[in-house]
Amino acid sequence: LTNLASALSDSGDNATARPLFEEAVALHRRTLGNNHPDTLDAIGRLGGLLSRMGDDAGAQPLLEEALAGLRLALGDDDDVLLQAMSRLALVHGMLGATAKARLLFEEAVVVRRRTFPADPNTFSMIGNLGGTIFIAGDCTAGLALREEAAASALRELGPEHPYTQSSTDMLAHMRQDIKAVSGTC
Repeated sequence: LTNLASALSDSGDNATARPLFEEAVALHRRTLGNNHPDTLDAIGRLGGLLSRMGDDAGAQPLLEEALAGLRLALGDDDDVLLQAMSRLALVHGMLGATAKARLLFEEAVVVRRRTFPADPNTFSMIGNLGGTIFIAGDCTAGLALREEAAASALRELGPEHPYTQSSTDMLAHMRQDIKAVSGTC
């Protein structure tokens, strides 16, 4: 059920995915318990969906529950935990809590660089950390991380990969923002 909801969400059908995620969370809570990794992952995915639908305030408590439980259940190096950290960091950023977002992204990036160095999600987290740092006012460090994410994606994934194209676009937008404001960092 969670996989079907994820597939629907990935295809952009969030309205259909939401009740399936909600049903999956209820089913997992009932059959596996509140602290099972599959339950916590479903909770985190529901929170991520709510955020993509614009309900960051509704997503935050779900993502916090998922992250706290996954830390206990899986340890600090698990990909599911790192994805939950990224989701919560994005929500914190959307809600204006850039310091919290930065801490979560920094923690996730350290682990991902060690455990998944050539993975698109690693490059995404590096780029998101760069964006968060940029928004917080450190233009130079933010730009350097966005450049790292784009260069790593190009090197590891090639120029045609969707993440390479996305990271290159985000880097170009950041450079435009810099140019529009002051011309330099």
